Amino acid sequence: MDGLINQSWAILAELTLPEFVTHPQYTFFCAVSDGKSRAHVFTVTGEGFNATWQALVGKIHLLRNKKDIQYVDINLVTGVRKLSIEKLKELIATTKRNYFRFGIALDNEFKYAFTEKELNANAMLYGGNKIEGGILNEKNFHIYAKRKYVDYSYTFEN
Repeated sequence: MDGLINQSWAILAELTLPEFVTHPQYTFFCAVSDGKSRAHVFTVTGEGFNATWQALVGKIHLLRNKKDIQYVDINLVTGVRKLSIEKLKELIATTKRNYFRFGIALDNEFKYAFTEKELNANAMLYGGNKIEGGILNEKNFHIYAKRKYVDYSYTFEN
């Protein structure tokens, strides 16, 4: 696994990102799984690539000591678009069900953030099979968010 993580570092370190003024410069999402249960997803942020990467790898190694990790999925934020809740709901509604290809962060620091896979796997944008587009399913969103973040409390108001 370390070899693949090192290969990922070599590729990601070469990326040129836009300068994020109101957000951390580097934000990694990482999902780890033993292949039998749902993945554990966590976020690591920082201003320098190498320090942020080392924090990410350190957390992977800590988790590897606790469970038999078989799968690691690493995502790097490469763009940020700020939307009001109203505009976010419009974007979700105009996207075919299960085809929303963005993550959602509820704050500038990515303290409360969710990957595309988390949103879809937890039906956070699902309104039922009779609705063609997506819908912000606040009930499912809150259920998963409270499971992921102990101190989560958010209301979807503009």
